[in-house]
Amino acid sequence: MQKKKLLEPYSRQKEEEITHFWLKGKVPALVRKQSGKQKKAFYFMDGPPYATGHIHMGTALNKIQKDVAIRSRRMQGCNVFDRPGYDCHGLPIETQLLKESRVTGHESRVNVLEFRNKCKEYALKYVDIQREEFKRLGVFG
Repeated sequence: MQKKKLLEPYSRQKEEEITHFWLKGKVPALVRKQSGKQKKAFYFMDGPPYATGHIHMGTALNKIQKDVAIRSRRMQGCNVFDRPGYDCHGLPIETQLLKESRVTGHESRVNVLEFRNKCKEYALKYVDIQREEFKRLGVFG
């Protein structure tokens, strides 16, 4: 008799099947709707990651821990208000944009409005990328 495997090996296809099931069944929305209608409120404002690149292990660990905390409160019946966000302003965005475009010294004198628009595009690009990466981690927020 063949032993049944407890855990299947990781596969991108399996991950996509699970993600599709969650989205098709609107699982995150159902969980939010069903939990805590009459119970104690729990507010969670996420200290957001900078939208300066792909997520790294520290960002992933941080986001997963927050997701576990939020889910456990929902499972306890709390009416959870969570607001995820991204830090899309300031020096980290500007520095990364300058670094990637290899602008230094006098070359860094650019039109302020044009540079601001490039910073906005850069940040929004990484917000979308990080959102997809967090979905792949199974984070609801």
